[in-house]
Amino acid sequence: MNEDKATRYHRAQRTTFWIALVLGVVALILLLPGGGAVALRQWLVAATGLAATSPLVAVLFALCLLAAFEVIDLPMTIYRTRLQRRYEAALERPRTTPIDRLKSAAVNAAMVGAATFAIYLAMALSSRWWWVIVASLGVGVRAVFGRGANIYPPAFFKCRMLRRSTLRDRLEALGARAGIHTLDIYEWTPDAGTVQTNARLIGAGDRCRILLSKNLLADFSPDEVEVIVAHELGHHVHRDIRNGHRLRTVLAFVTGGVAMVALAVMWRPLGLLAPNDAAGWPLLLAAAALVTIVTEPLLKGLSRRTEFRADRFAVTLTGRSDVFASTLRRLADRRLADMRPSLATIWLFHSHPTVEQRIRAASASVR
Repeated sequence: MNEDKATRYHRAQRTTFWIALVLGVVALILLLPGGGAVALRQWLVAATGLAATSPLVAVLFALCLLAAFEVIDLPMTIYRTRLQRRYEAALERPRTTPIDRLKSAAVNAAMVGAATFAIYLAMALSSRWWWVIVASLGVGVRAVFGRGANIYPPAFFKCRMLRRSTLRDRLEALGARAGIHTLDIYEWTPDAGTVQTNARLIGAGDRCRILLSKNLLADFSPDEVEVIVAHELGHHVHRDIRNGHRLRTVLAFVTGGVAMVALAVMWRPLGLLAPNDAAGWPLLLAAAALVTIVTEPLLKGLSRRTEFRADRFAVTLTGRSDVFASTLRRLADRRLADMRPSLATIWLFHSHPTVEQRIRAASASVR
């Protein structure tokens, strides 16, 4: 493990995060007093002939804001691209082309536009309960896509059923020992720009489906694949996906409630024409960002707890703490993991415990 290289990489990544965060906060502060946001809304109203409270004006406003943030973030994007190329051999990340970036920008614009239209349409329908409508809609859409991925994964992921019958039989037997009698294993080609050596649990309920990336299947032994799958089975047995969905549901309503209160209190002082004035969009972003800043460390802490629990399950199920430890170290090496992050870094950025923390905790559970 080249820890110096990993340390340099993660320090550079965190630096880009903090710079982008500061630039975003500054941009929101400049918009929040009303001047910049109101001026943009007035220009859009004059250009379209629509009312300031029109959902279409709000969509155009949000897209202008998205474009502005993309421009602000452009230097960081260029730096992250160079960083990615410098470390791509260790990170197994394919180079993204300009076409890939254009596709990503188009998808982001479509998602932002759809979300903005839904929010401002809900405001037009109910000035008091719009946030409940929006949160319910977001939860419903997430549930539909999650259910669809659970029913037919190839429609949502580049995957096919695992064809290595010997390995598949071995993993199905592992699932049976865990009390899971319906286990589907897929060979998965992750999207461009994501780490290639990976496993992923999808869906919830009685049927368990696990995606194993091509690199994982090609480069890791059956014993190593087995302990990785056992870890994912631990998430399934403990219903971590379902519990995570419930937690995100609560957070969706909390975020909506905070945004509603912020608009109710601030729309007049900010010079808005109404709570659903398109120029209030930066205030909605600020409210959502505040909830994220407060809750994200707590969510990451909960995530680390579930990872410890899944690790203990994997080691207990397989009885191979030695293979588990060596596999984690191999994965960490391939992903250029930061082996000795500070406590503050773990608390703020890590959804998983460090490799050595995981190995010690899992080993202690079988003594």
